[in-house]
Amino acid sequence: MSVGMKIWRIEGEKVQPLSLGGIDFENKLESVIENDPSIIDPNLLVIGRQVRTDGGPIDLLAVDPGGKLVVIELKRKKASREVIAQALDYGSSVRDKTEEEIKEIFRQYQLSRGVSQPEEIYGALEKRFGGSPDELNTSPRLLIVAAEVDPATERIVQFLREVYGANIDVVVFRAFQDGEHQYLA
Repeated sequence: MSVGMKIWRIEGEKVQPLSLGGIDFENKLESVIENDPSIIDPNLLVIGRQVRTDGGPIDLLAVDPGGKLVVIELKRKKASREVIAQALDYGSSVRDKTEEEIKEIFRQYQLSRGVSQPEEIYGALEKRFGGSPDELNTSPRLLIVAAEVDPATERIVQFLREVYGANIDVVVFRAFQDGEHQYLA
């Protein structure tokens, strides 16, 4: 199922379509989501950016209120079926992370953001969600964020969810430009 999206600026009785473009998905959008993950899911705490794994760096790593790790993979253009293999590889890499390794990822992330006294992950989860889980990393969730998704990718994601119960989702964004203003939809 392909989704088309446009945005119009209303000027009196007329409408003016906004042009597509204006954002670099793999850089600016990564920063936007890092600073406000609620634009893709209101229940996320980002704990790492460009987290190293055997399969390559995870764009963003987050935790949900239940302690489940969330692998966020961004694609600047169309998400093709290869992104599913990439996300599965990253998911398999974080699935076996120990609680201590997750705590260290979060500590390093805070240090990279200039936090001189890193917060303990359970305290951050308590502050963010009003509670914290009993444990961390109970089978990761995979979240693919892209400007478009090709039909094969949609079909494979649906198959993995329905047949294997895989916790995988796709979020599609469009960026629009209106003069100096940029918008995400």
